[in-house]
Amino acid sequence: MHYSATEVGAISSIGKERHVLSGSCHCGQLSIRYFSPLVPGKVPVRVCQCTFCRRHGGRYTSHPESRLVITASNAKTLNRYQFGTATADFLMCTRCGVVVAAVCEIGGCLRAVVNASVFDNFESIASNVSEHDFDKETLEQRLARRKRNWIPDVTLNVG
Repeated sequence: MHYSATEVGAISSIGKERHVLSGSCHCGQLSIRYFSPLVPGKVPVRVCQCTFCRRHGGRYTSHPESRLVITASNAKTLNRYQFGTATADFLMCTRCGVVVAAVCEIGGCLRAVVNASVFDNFESIASNVSEHDFDKETLEQRLARRKRNWIPDVTLNVG
């Protein structure tokens, strides 16, 4: 996926103010802070059509000039789940079962997509909701897409 002219037009220059979007899983044991160059209301959301994401209601967003901080209250609240190609870890709360993000290491860099459903005030933030089916991608295509589009600056804090 490449970003449209509308989305590119909403991007701030690197080094300028970032828009901070916060959220958490249902019970609050996993929290996220997403630092995006996109103005709230211009955040594109992809609805993955794989069976896992459909069953978990995953609606994901990322931007290659953004940053994500994920905080788990303790190690016992964070579950990593893999399926399919086993190239990404879906980060889930062990208490309430909500997926907050998926992470993938590519070339020594941890990259992520965040589940936009966990944002506070999701309805006022997201736009351009679109469905995507990535099942036909080869492994090389999948990793190249993630390297190109996923969040490249990811911090995972486990309290």
